[in-house]
Amino acid sequence: MKKNIFPFVMILVLSMAACSPKAAPVDVNAIYTEAAMTVAVQFTEAAAKIPTATPAPPTATAEPTATEAPPTATIEPTPVPTEAWSFHPAGPVVVPVLLYNSVADSVADDPNYQWESNFNIATTDFYMQMLTLKEAGYTAVPVSLLVKAIREGADLPAKPVAITFDIGRQTVYTKAFPIMEEMGFIGNAFIPSNYLNGNGMLTIEQAKELAAAGWEIGSNGMNHTDLTTYLNLGDEISNSRLALQEKLGVEVTTFAYVGNPDAQIVSRVAEWGYAGAVGLLQTTEHPAPFLIGRFEMTNDRSLEDFANILPWKPASLPAQPAQSVLPTETPAQ
Repeated sequence: MKKNIFPFVMILVLSMAACSPKAAPVDVNAIYTEAAMTVAVQFTEAAAKIPTATPAPPTATAEPTATEAPPTATIEPTPVPTEAWSFHPAGPVVVPVLLYNSVADSVADDPNYQWESNFNIATTDFYMQMLTLKEAGYTAVPVSLLVKAIREGADLPAKPVAITFDIGRQTVYTKAFPIMEEMGFIGNAFIPSNYLNGNGMLTIEQAKELAAAGWEIGSNGMNHTDLTTYLNLGDEISNSRLALQEKLGVEVTTFAYVGNPDAQIVSRVAEWGYAGAVGLLQTTEHPAPFLIGRFEMTNDRSLEDFANILPWKPASLPAQPAQSVLPTETPAQ
């Protein structure tokens, strides 16, 4: 017969359980709190190991303020005249150089009027050309300044122009001078030394007055002779300069060729006391001091044509003035 031992087993289990130490109660909230703290520490340590860029100063990424000019503000062309000058390093210059032979309306202005054909520029046309330059912001400079800029560098205005006159007509003083004074322009008078005080030509006193007003006096030879004939080169080039300096009491450093010079003529002018010279090459770019080009003005050139030769174009052409606004009085002779 089998004995039932289950009761004895149960008694043994219960007895052993009664003798064992009790387990500590489990706090579920504490477990989650500890886990959260552990994760927080791990994130902090990980973040500390990640290299971070030094924060940029606030102005590094700040948007331009209303008082800050945009980068292109200083290079935008403006239609208004400017007085700004800046240094031009030695080397080629870009400048329109204009050549006038006569500003006259009739033989009453210039006894040679009838023979000058298309070289006679009417007073109104000359006025409009000067007004175009003024409204476009040009500043008139002496040729000697261009020579200096090419040779060694010099301060130049933003839009320079050189306005030159050959032959030494008296109308330079009676017609062109008052208009240019009104515009605030100076000019360059290239005078044949033997022509001073001649019929229809500048007098010594008039030439002196031009020089006193800031005009530059240069030589146009002794007798306005084409030097390629090689006749009397010493007189035409060297002695003409000395004669002008003696008669007018001014320094003469620039020369105006009659016709197109060859290399020998250029060399002679360079060796005989001059710093630079102008010719008839129609260009606004001048790389060499003894080959400065000029645009010869003729009366068949429209105002639009005149504006087209300018490197800095006017925003618009000026309106034709009433005749009454043109200078009516000439300087005292």
